[in-house]
Amino acid sequence: MASEEVARVRRLIDGLRRDRRIHPLHGRREYSQRVREVASACGVLLETEPAAVPGLAGRAVDRITSALMFMDDSSGIVGSDLRVMMAVHARACAAAPPDPKRLAAWLARLRLDGPGWPDFELRDYAAALGETGAAELARIVDQRARDAEPDLLGRTPFAIRILREQLAELSGDVDAYVRVVAGDLYGAPQYLKIVNALRKAGRTTDAEQWAHRGLTQTGNPIDIGKLRDCYVDLLFERGATDEALALRQALFDTHPTQGVGKVAVSGR
Repeated sequence: MASEEVARVRRLIDGLRRDRRIHPLHGRREYSQRVREVASACGVLLETEPAAVPGLAGRAVDRITSALMFMDDSSGIVGSDLRVMMAVHARACAAAPPDPKRLAAWLARLRLDGPGWPDFELRDYAAALGETGAAELARIVDQRARDAEPDLLGRTPFAIRILREQLAELSGDVDAYVRVVAGDLYGAPQYLKIVNALRKAGRTTDAEQWAHRGLTQTGNPIDIGKLRDCYVDLLFERGATDEALALRQALFDTHPTQGVGKVAVSGR
């Protein structure tokens, strides 16, 4: 039988339902306060009745996700609250793991069938999923990939791609992770994922090669800039100071901004 506190938290979560007939701008502040109250209450329950929290927090996440479809959250307040609630759910699953297959199905539904929020990282659920949950999630993703229509650019839908990447990350096999990410090299962010994974594994030579390869691509200047910064760091780590400074100088000659100039002079 549920305790009085668990029953109270359930009532709070029931209050997170959002009537779509309500004006999108109405009651955002009050809704945000209710979400924070739920998150706080779940945090307290983690200390006293941890087994009850994964289910409660998951229900709250579902309620908020649905509510945001009928709410103007241009300020991002409730979206931020949802991220907090998702973090509470991840902590709860780590403290009192639910059935791993059910957890896998819930995460798959959230990512594959949801409106695009909340975002989450599978690494936060690694312990709770275990091998059984990860295998079940991989099975679901593979099935959905077989049935999915390509997106407007002819690529595998984003939600499937990101789950595949995160599952490869969970495996701990760096080469497998690189293969998955490299299967969709749409721009500098993908190259940067590979470079960071290789650096973390101590494979700096491979990381440098991937960074150099990525810089030959075109794309968002900000993303290219992040990859270039990483490449320069790798050059300095290898002791290729002249090459690193030459790259910075060439960029400064093309785009003589104050920030780039400082980097070229300082060498970082």
